[in-house]
Amino acid sequence: MNDHFFRQFLLFLNEQQLQQENRNLNLNPNQNQNQNLNPNLNPNLNQNLNPNQNLNPNQNVDLENQNQNQNQNQNQNDPHSLFNEFDIDDNLIDESIDSSLDYFQLIFPYIFLLFSVFIIEHIVGFLVGLYFIISFARANQILKDQTKLKKERNILPLFALSLIIITQMTIFFLLFHSEKLYQLLYFKIPVEKQKTSGSKGSQDPSENMGFLNCDISELSFFKALWFGFIADSLIKAFSIVIHSLLIITIVPCFSGSNSANIYSVVESFFVLVRTLLPIRVWYCYFSLLGFRYSYLFANTYFVFKLVRLFKPLSGLINQIRSLANRQTLFGRYSRQSELENNDNCPICLERFKNPVTLECNHIFCEECINTWLERNTECPLCRHRIQFSGLGTYSHGGINNQLLIF
Repeated sequence: MNDHFFRQFLLFLNEQQLQQENRNLNLNPNQNQNQNLNPNLNPNLNQNLNPNQNLNPNQNVDLENQNQNQNQNQNQNDPHSLFNEFDIDDNLIDESIDSSLDYFQLIFPYIFLLFSVFIIEHIVGFLVGLYFIISFARANQILKDQTKLKKERNILPLFALSLIIITQMTIFFLLFHSEKLYQLLYFKIPVEKQKTSGSKGSQDPSENMGFLNCDISELSFFKALWFGFIADSLIKAFSIVIHSLLIITIVPCFSGSNSANIYSVVESFFVLVRTLLPIRVWYCYFSLLGFRYSYLFANTYFVFKLVRLFKPLSGLINQIRSLANRQTLFGRYSRQSELENNDNCPICLERFKNPVTLECNHIFCEECINTWLERNTECPLCRHRIQFSGLGTYSHGGINNQLLIF
């Protein structure tokens, strides 16, 4: 079917090319006259010409240049002229297509068979992973929606969300109790084949380094991928439950910026833990690849991971510092001495509630200025551009829903 369609397509291109050439001939009658008058282009005319009636050589050169320019313009305007630049044999194309189709038909059953075996062997992992990804995405959206409502939040969906997450993780542990996946939470690789004293592994100079000690004899890529995904999912589920409890209890007790900073500190801590958990799994995987210098790959991975740890670690430190200094998202909380001559907020014209001082030293109610800066980026009084402090990264109340499995 594909071969027949390709042949019909080539025939269509040839017909379009012939029609385009006919149209160009009809639109350029001067070119036909020049071809008839030019003895070099029309040999039959050269036989009937009198030797004394030969054209002037200069005129002949001009006619040749003119014809050449017209042919170039015609080729540029013709979309099918590219086919003429290459000598393409239709039979060769047909043979190549036929041979490719025959080869694909030959190997397709084997590819389908191997792919089916791969899916069957990992069908449980695919289903579990798909379910976790969908459920965590939905839970994250519920957390964000309830955080936006602030004091008008609905407690019932948050309790239901916590109960569902706890239930699904309990069922997961019961289904996979034989694999002892809970060991991933304290940096232990839950595999059956432990390394014995007589086993021959790669000569890793760091195999006695405690945390990086690989006490297993083998670890496949898909097993390491599974362990990394499960460790990330366990911490992510625990983070969702903690965030639900925070939204239920923290919102009535603290102001907006303090609540945002608390959310950010908690989630920054969980992101740091999720970044740390898969280190030993992948370090052992690279160490047990089986060739002589596999430990070089393991140490390279460890260096990359240390560089990657700098961002969540520094983020957690900054979030804790901002919470300790009572720093807000767009400034800092005002001191009592700054409120001696200022009693009313310039936005709501009422007495200050949780007053905040911006970079430009203007003071506003925290809720008023946060609402203003959600739509604007300048101070309402002096039009000074206010920059987001970078703190409160997870002030939306949700979690970091990325897959941190490496």
